[in-house]
Amino acid sequence: MIEMAYKVFGQGQPIVVIHGLYGMSDNWLPFAKRMQSQYRVYLVDVRNHGLSPHSETHTYEDICSDISLFLKNHNIEKAILMGHSMGGKAAMLFALQNSERVSSLIIVDIAPVNYQSQMYDSQIYNHSDIIKAMLKLEVGKIKNRTEAEVLLNQRVGDIRTTRFLLKNLVKAKEGYKWRLNLKTLQSSLINIIGGFELKNLVPVTLYPVLAIKGSNSNFITREGEEAILKYFPLAKIVTIEDAGHWLHAEKPDEFFEAVNTFLKNCLINHT
Repeated sequence: MIEMAYKVFGQGQPIVVIHGLYGMSDNWLPFAKRMQSQYRVYLVDVRNHGLSPHSETHTYEDICSDISLFLKNHNIEKAILMGHSMGGKAAMLFALQNSERVSSLIIVDIAPVNYQSQMYDSQIYNHSDIIKAMLKLEVGKIKNRTEAEVLLNQRVGDIRTTRFLLKNLVKAKEGYKWRLNLKTLQSSLINIIGGFELKNLVPVTLYPVLAIKGSNSNFITREGEEAILKYFPLAKIVTIEDAGHWLHAEKPDEFFEAVNTFLKNCLINHT
């Protein structure tokens, strides 16, 4: 277990937000600031990301252990758990294994399936090339962020993805350095993009579940919806139109409305 770095906003019922691969807590600042008037929002940095400690391992079981420690350390008996992409898989696994610690679950554009399958677009599982590109960038010799952007984009080939990755590049004493633990993430990729092995887990109906997907994303297909409903039979699946995988950043108003409506309904039904 590691103690995850975090930021916290607001007061009220706790929401713990778990970011995706290459992400960090800062990616969710706009969402947290919109929710803080009604909830206490914790934005965590997953191990090997952001300001959290690095580790030689990076499995969903590891992340679940870290979540458990986080809840214990912050005296959170039950949390609204929300995860995006890799963080969504971790949130699902934790919610299945620790149903008594979860008041509701929000899954953001991910399903408990194996994304190495040929069923999915190659853009979904090109992470090996992305990490290789980041490792090849001689960050210690970089003079400025503009140079880093040009050089990295030559290998990545998509400026939006490049700029997202470069949020992890920070100034060091000499040149720059990656906050990400790229070596561990590289060796853990098969686990990160693989499917769940949850044969012994019983489907959960103890708490409300929302799955939000972008209409332009390939991460939750029909197979993905079926996989979500297999483990969470009462899950509500909502599509945000004209949004891709980073729907919370692309369509923040629609995303906020979907989450807020779901949580309000949870409160009404609970009372």
